[in-house]
Amino acid sequence: MTDAISGLRIQQEQNVGNNIFPKILTIEGNIGVGKTYLGSELAKALGYKVMLEPVAKNPYLDKFYEDPKKYALKLQIWIYRQRYRTYLDAVHHIITTGQGVILDRSVFSDKLFADANLLEGNITREGYDHYIKLRTQSLSKLPWPHVTVVLLASPIMCSTRIAKRSRTCESAIPLDYLKLLDAGHSSFLQDMKLTHTKLVCMDWSSFGTARDVLKQLEVVGATPWPDDIGRGTLLMARTEAAIRNALFVANPPIEAIIEDDSADNNSVFEAEQLLHDRERAAANERSNNNNNNNNNNDDVNNTEVVVKTVPNFACADNVLTPGEVDKALNMTANVSLPTMTTTSSTSTTASPVVQSATKRRLFSQSEQMALETN
Repeated sequence: MTDAISGLRIQQEQNVGNNIFPKILTIEGNIGVGKTYLGSELAKALGYKVMLEPVAKNPYLDKFYEDPKKYALKLQIWIYRQRYRTYLDAVHHIITTGQGVILDRSVFSDKLFADANLLEGNITREGYDHYIKLRTQSLSKLPWPHVTVVLLASPIMCSTRIAKRSRTCESAIPLDYLKLLDAGHSSFLQDMKLTHTKLVCMDWSSFGTARDVLKQLEVVGATPWPDDIGRGTLLMARTEAAIRNALFVANPPIEAIIEDDSADNNSVFEAEQLLHDRERAAANERSNNNNNNNNNNDDVNNTEVVVKTVPNFACADNVLTPGEVDKALNMTANVSLPTMTTTSSTSTTASPVVQSATKRRLFSQSEQMALETN
């Protein structure tokens, strides 16, 4: 482990100024905004590994949409633990292979779903406090994602896209719930401001391209992790007992008790990849059919008029700079969300991970030079 980190660090110190070291890049945004397709396209361009959000084998998702009050906390805890394990897998992959990773949502944005469910009465205050205790103790052991890309589109637009992709479990998602998630991103952005992640905000109301995002990634750069964080996280990723300890909270409420989730994530990723491949094939078929219809009706203007709404997080030039983060947080919807911190109800200081010095570098191997060629 030491040899891997030391070797990677040497090369990273040579390349960090050029922003060409392997990174964890997370793609965030509301349900249906278009995270998965963008993630796969960026992974192709950068030569990164993509890790998808668990949906296909989630034992609580269908039950939650059928009976939110009974299954909201179970779903929240199960997904949080899956996202936590996935993030550890991403850290392990980067350090041991030198290949970057793209995550379709991450454990860092998980809280906005808990906030929404608390406001809707699906999660009790006791259950919410249990979740926050779990989140606080476990996140303190993780390094930040190097780059966080936030895709922005109105809740109405996301609802329309959800309907088009025809996932049975998502058919009952109400628009009001999407509005709560949309507003909840203000809390998420505030949390991420306490880390060293680079925030990139993209207006995705009429979709964009991987090329658009790559141009912004070239601008914002990234901050490498300190050595001690990398070593500690890599060790924990290799030790099931350490993972279980990080995710253990004593005396959970009954509604927080879930099935064991320590199975190998590979089967989850494979099932999820198959699901998304099928969805993409169906989308391509619809697109080809639309193109054929347009070719057969040259005299008819079939161009869809998309009304661009101003997202809650309006960003100059689509890049969320530090100053613009503050501006964005003041522009969010008028929804009162629970005040959350990373330590306690009265503290707003960053976790020990955030406060760690970043003088020494962890990574070393260069990523593919896609930013120059795309």
